[in-house]
Amino acid sequence: MSIIEQASWPPPALEQVAVLGPRLEAAAAEELDDEIELPIWAVALSALAHIALAAVLWGLVWATIPRMFGWQPTVITGSSMQPTIDLGDIVVTRPLGNRGTLAGEVVTFQDPSNPERLITHRVVEVMPDGSIRTRGDNNGSADTQLVSPSTVQGRATLRIPYLGRPLLWLQNGEFLALALVAVLLVGLVWIVSAFPL
Repeated sequence: MSIIEQASWPPPALEQVAVLGPRLEAAAAEELDDEIELPIWAVALSALAHIALAAVLWGLVWATIPRMFGWQPTVITGSSMQPTIDLGDIVVTRPLGNRGTLAGEVVTFQDPSNPERLITHRVVEVMPDGSIRTRGDNNGSADTQLVSPSTVQGRATLRIPYLGRPLLWLQNGEFLALALVAVLLVGLVWIVSAFPL
């Protein structure tokens, strides 16, 4: 005599659906609750943090990518070119090429009295032999020594404001300013990650 098992109703699969259905609905409701709209101040703060970080990254790109094309970034460590170029700005120069220099251009060259030091000044006169007379925009008179064309590194093409200041602070031992900038950058990264747009 064979025993025929009686089929249970509802089938186990349907029972699971019946049990899981309300759970899935509850989970979806919780997920919707988690997606609460951010207050306007959080959106504004996140937008400002995104813009600030993008500006820093954009400046770093412009200070480093031109090197691949033979251009040279230089941090300005003096105030002789103010207000055109400020202390802590980065000036990117490109090679002169065959044209040489013209009066009125800003060039970066080796200091005639100290070849290890670079100076960025404006050309005020080109002599018949090709040497140039330079002057800082903030200086009352032209530089005393003429500059040989062979010591000119390039023509100033791009100025990136403020980006070189951390290097100056490091050179001058201004560690508090460096620490504040580091904290600010960490704060911006945290805001961007905590309040994504």
